[in-house]
Amino acid sequence: MIILGVVPEVDPLPATIDLQLGDTLIFATDGITEAENDLEEEFGWERLEQYLAGHREMPLPKLVSGLVDAVESFSLGCEQSDDRTVLAFRVR
Repeated sequence: MIILGVVPEVDPLPATIDLQLGDTLIFATDGITEAENDLEEEFGWERLEQYLAGHREMPLPKLVSGLVDAVESFSLGCEQSDDRTVLAFRVR
């Protein structure tokens, strides 16, 4: 995954997506998926997907804060090596 505008060689193509009432978009930095525990395991995409699937009906502020809490619990006792940023939108 590449941050737009950071790598000049990447020329992103425009795209559209049709969203329906109730759809949710979640954007997260790699500090979420790459957070490590004391066994050097990453939180990873699978845990992220499991968390989001299990909490999809939550109000967005609780979903986002709960995700950050889940990552912090997973990496308890380990130094945070990257930012952990989550941005969420829900179609209303």
